[in-house]
Amino acid sequence: MKSPKILAGALALSLGAAVITGVPAQAEPQQHPSFTTTAQMVNLARVAADDYEVTLRGAIGDYFRTHGGEAHFGEPLADEWPLEDGGAGQQFDNGYIIYWSPQTGAFAVDFDGAIGDTYRQGDYESTYGYPLFDEVNIPGGAMQKFYKVGKGTYAFYWSPSTGPHTVWEGGAIGGRFTSEGGTGTFGFPTGEEEVTPYGAFQVFQ
Repeated sequence: MKSPKILAGALALSLGAAVITGVPAQAEPQQHPSFTTTAQMVNLARVAADDYEVTLRGAIGDYFRTHGGEAHFGEPLADEWPLEDGGAGQQFDNGYIIYWSPQTGAFAVDFDGAIGDTYRQGDYESTYGYPLFDEVNIPGGAMQKFYKVGKGTYAFYWSPSTGPHTVWEGGAIGGRFTSEGGTGTFGFPTGEEEVTPYGAFQVFQ
């Protein structure tokens, strides 16, 4: 039987589940009040969709056309909206939003899936930033990474037995998880990073 681990600094201990400990994540910076958020964009799109002809343009339009178009994403519900950190997003009626930012380029999030739903519950780009690539299948599940200016990369993992959870690669826990083999070494995360009076920890399979 595989022996799971707790990682605390350079020390590894054998326990019933893999736990990586480290410094807790810092508080998120407040978003710039002049930017639209995805939550606002979604609400406005419901109102605007029937009021005018929607256009596709730029990197988001190019991504839409080269990744399946209307057959895959559905019809756009509104024009592209400006978002924080210089990004943009456009919502489509098959459950997708295509995002673009200067740091990441254009990629889609499937909000009908578990990873997209977790991204939504965590307040979209305001917390996690923009997708670095589309959701991909990995052995045992799926994964998608997001980049947040000033915070680094958040990796969303999903498996049938654990459900969706995030790993902050900008912190000590996520950094070690990623550099030492990720899910191949530790398994999938079974919960989020948690803060204690003594630091922080995250449990893996």
